[in-house]
Amino acid sequence: MKKWILFFLLFLCPYLVNAKANFSIPYVVLQEQTEFQVPLKITNYEEFKVLGIKISYDQTKLEFMGGELNSLKNGLYHGLEQVDGVITIYAFNLSDELLEVSGDTIASLNFQAKEGFQDQTELAIEVTDYGFDEYTTLDYEVSSSIVSKTNEIHLTKDGISYSSQDEAIATVDEHGNVVFHQDGEVIVEGVDSEGNVIETITVVSPKVENEEEKSFPYYLVVLAFVFLFIIIGGILIYGKKKKTKKTS
Repeated sequence: MKKWILFFLLFLCPYLVNAKANFSIPYVVLQEQTEFQVPLKITNYEEFKVLGIKISYDQTKLEFMGGELNSLKNGLYHGLEQVDGVITIYAFNLSDELLEVSGDTIASLNFQAKEGFQDQTELAIEVTDYGFDEYTTLDYEVSSSIVSKTNEIHLTKDGISYSSQDEAIATVDEHGNVVFHQDGEVIVEGVDSEGNVIETITVVSPKVENEEEKSFPYYLVVLAFVFLFIIIGGILIYGKKKKTKKTS
């Protein structure tokens, strides 16, 4: 029995050692739209009391339109601020109370692509604090985002091949080009030569209403007038016939 327990612990050991919190923002492919929202997510995390994150972006290509915290609101001090192209998110308690994470989305961030932006740019994540105080740091990794205006994103890492989990939404060619065929969200996995999943990326292309969907349906007004004209005409004709019968 002891041998089986020892074997089980040895089997789990690599997973326990390699467990890391992951801070991520999905990749975004913009097509006709200019405004978009991205979530800042945390997964595979341990309990913590202090969190500080900075997200940098190119102000010549993107404009920050505001955001909100979706979780971590139980922190005595918490907030989301933007200064000179850097968004700062923070939450902490002065007591021993842990921060409560309700769901995996820490914050929602709104951006607008500026006029003339036609290539791609990065939303870079930097974790400044993640632990029990300013002197301790838990293990973590970050997955920064790329925002593309070219209808595709190019992924390249030596020895890694990528594939799409839903090729109806997006496909990945042998050169690592993720090309969108319709609006939606898709998971792209990167595997090494032995088939091990090295990287998992979420790529989204926000849905945009076209001008026909946005415009007022004037044809319905015309149909309503035609229908009303037919009804009124029928009433007048019926009344005229009834009056003719009485006089005769």
